Amino acid sequence: MSFLAYAAKIAAGAARTGLTLRLEGGASALVDALAAELDVRLGAKVVGIEEAGGPRLRLGDAESIPAARVILAVPLTVQRDIRFEPPPPPHRRLALRQARYGEVVKAALAEGDGDRELPELTADGLLYRPDPRLALLVLFAGAGAARRARKRQSLAAVDWTAEPFSRGSYLIFGPGDLTTWGRRLAEPHERVHFAGSEASDLPSYAEGAVRAGERAADEVLAAG
Repeated sequence: MSFLAYAAKIAAGAARTGLTLRLEGGASALVDALAAELDVRLGAKVVGIEEAGGPRLRLGDAESIPAARVILAVPLTVQRDIRFEPPPPPHRRLALRQARYGEVVKAALAEGDGDRELPELTADGLLYRPDPRLALLVLFAGAGAARRARKRQSLAAVDWTAEPFSRGSYLIFGPGDLTTWGRRLAEPHERVHFAGSEASDLPSYAEGAVRAGERAADEVLAAG
């Protein structure tokens, strides 16, 4: 990550010590509550967004869904597989080519030494206790530690790099990325609006995704 990108995240409110809020039931509980009154289609993969005659989503099973506006909130790694008609502007095409996401493995471990002082940063990753009521530890391993964790078959782990709808942890801006395309990821394309943490001033945080979602919703409402 470039120093400029790190400084921009801190200026936007990123916590230097990491996570500051946990949700009862996990992040999925929030998603389930928000989706309760919506028409959510699981397993419906969007492969194309066409603008001619009004936005239209093309699904992997050849189904076509018309829309007044589209809010796209998936990582750039997944956007690479979506066909845009007309093609996206140059800065987004550059982002789709250059964007890099972190390698992260998260594993749950049965608690061993109850007197261990946590959280603890080790060579194998960050070890912490997610809930004081449970005899459970979590290992959060990134970069080289994540690659080593993949080889440990004894771990009950989730590898975000292998997840088909994320293909990595969070967007990492290298030198020059923020100033060339990183600050423009929130710009609409025709009647397609972009959300997700990447399209905010606080990328890689759930708070950034919330900010981007609110901004994209405001754009759609203003467009009428």
